[in-house]
Amino acid sequence: MADWRAELGGIINGKGRATRAEQENAQFEAFLSGVATPALRQVAAEMMSYGRDASIREAPASVVLTVRKDGLEEITSAS
Repeated sequence: MADWRAELGGIINGKGRATRAEQENAQFEAFLSGVATPALRQVAAEMMSYGRDASIREAPASVVLTVRKDGLEEITSAS
């Protein structure tokens, strides 16, 4: 366990929160790229087998699946 004085000093000096937030963002981005995006790619492939146009749009902190049929958007799922 970290020394509480070091933790308090990091928070007071503004370093602790930024570091923790950066770590959480990195973990979330790893989840998106390692779990969510591959799963949505599988869903998109399955939707295409049913004659739908499916696309995946990725950004550093999000992934979006969009499914269309005949130009009309049927599903949008964001993570």
